[in-house]
Amino acid sequence: MASHGARFLRSNRSVTRDRVVGRVASPTTVVPLAWLTSAVLRRREGATSIALGTSLAALASTVLALGAPCLGIVVINAERIAANDHWPTDVLAGDLLGLGGVCLASIVLHGQARRADRRLACER
Repeated sequence: MASHGARFLRSNRSVTRDRVVGRVASPTTVVPLAWLTSAVLRRREGATSIALGTSLAALASTVLALGAPCLGIVVINAERIAANDHWPTDVLAGDLLGLGGVCLASIVLHGQARRADRRLACER
């Protein structure tokens, strides 16, 4: 059975690996690399199409990741107000409470990630 320290170290390594993979696989890295590859392979048929498709896929993933939940919230809010289930101020208050919860969770998670990074750096 592994000690608590060994489990902690293993979990930090996986967190760090996930961050590295997340940064390398992010649209800010993939899209320029796709266009660079297209420039290098400019004589190949379809090289520009692949770079354009990669750019559009990255844009669509960002739009869908942010736009779809926001659209859902707007539709549900409008439906509740139109059906006279809630007052507009109640819907707005619920949205603000939800937004506050998301912000608080984000702050906590970023703080935990920073502490894990510091611990990992100290152990080296």
